[in-house]
Amino acid sequence: MTKRPATILFACLGLLLRPDLADSQLSFDGIDDRVTVPYDSSFPTEVFTIAAWIKLASPSGRAAIIARGEDDNSFNLSWHLYVLADGTLEIMLEDTGEDNHCYPRTCMGQPQASCVTGDLFVADNTWRHVAATCDATGALALYVDGQSRTTCTGTGVPSSNNFQDLTIGSTHGSIGPLPPGGTEPPIWFFPGLIDDPAMWSVSLSAPQIGNVHANGVTSTPSGLAGYWNLDEGTAQLVADSSPAGNSGFLGAVNSPDDADPAWISDSPAGTPTPPATPTPSPTPTPTPTPTDPTPTPTSTPQPPDPTPTPTPYVPVDCAASQETLCLNQERFQVEVEWRDFKDRTGTGQAVVNSQDSGLFWFFNPDNWELMVKVLDGCGINDRYWVFASATTNVEYTLRVIDSDTGLMQEYSNPLGTAARAITDTAAFATCP
Repeated sequence: MTKRPATILFACLGLLLRPDLADSQLSFDGIDDRVTVPYDSSFPTEVFTIAAWIKLASPSGRAAIIARGEDDNSFNLSWHLYVLADGTLEIMLEDTGEDNHCYPRTCMGQPQASCVTGDLFVADNTWRHVAATCDATGALALYVDGQSRTTCTGTGVPSSNNFQDLTIGSTHGSIGPLPPGGTEPPIWFFPGLIDDPAMWSVSLSAPQIGNVHANGVTSTPSGLAGYWNLDEGTAQLVADSSPAGNSGFLGAVNSPDDADPAWISDSPAGTPTPPATPTPSPTPTPTPTPTDPTPTPTSTPQPPDPTPTPTPYVPVDCAASQETLCLNQERFQVEVEWRDFKDRTGTGQAVVNSQDSGLFWFFNPDNWELMVKVLDGCGINDRYWVFASATTNVEYTLRVIDSDTGLMQEYSNPLGTAARAITDTAAFATCP
């Protein structure tokens, strides 16, 4: 079998398109804004899926997306999905014995031994789809833009002794015991936009999460226990479109107050905005002059996507050259393109380091910009891993192509931003 190399390309990526941005979304101030959904026994606890579209810059502390926080009487929580101050996605669960556990890092910030994780950065001020699933065995997964980024095992059983309201844009909790008759205060307020939060009473599979990301919540209705499309655009009601009927309201009480998030419409130029619920016509009438539904791109520059996006690619033979690395038994092809502050562009020049790793320089052969390696993790998590570290703040795109399948991963860095390390341990599910 001919092996081909992985390719790392640095280039400006276009606008990240959301498939389901419709009429309105909610903007949370990060101070006290939230949505309250009164407790109902249909809320999932031990087995669940939660998901939402979010848009935020890096928060100053934890920023809760959707949560079943600590109960006023039992002090038990079920789960919180939130963004850390470093812009990465995390989830907290409570196991038996009232012990709180964070994933994929411990609540003190150390890696969890039971987790294999990739890039969870979501705080780049563009729309990101995030999701978390947990099954009856305690197998947990975190997703970004429809792709699995973290898997954990043996996470325990979230507490069912919890009758707290569900919240969107915050959670409930406190440090230490409450005074008699006290209540768990709202905390971890979200500073950004949220749309289409949803929850299921089942643990969706990876293909199902991909379907929700691509086609919307209603494309995967089985087990749906809450879906707030946030398309009301006005007033206090936050309607639940799921069969469970778990409707909520803005703020802390069901009347206008300072904790109400704001209704807005944030459809970036070039983003398709189909209706929330398509209505089929029983007697379609041919249209003599069809309209092209594809939005016309605007000239407004958009931030590049810093997260990897798997893309189908035609397989090519790997041929190592001054601009190409062939890594891991020549199965993966790697190349780099860059753009600097004077709008000059170029292709990274390759330097072979070992069978699994190599270097690229952009401007001077004595000034290396990027180190990349592709590792065989098949015996650990049935994945090939991509690790990279760049000492640069110029714009770049990295592409890695699996020659056996033709699949490609892309990683990029915006101009003027210090490059983050890439530790994608779920890059290619193409073992062996």
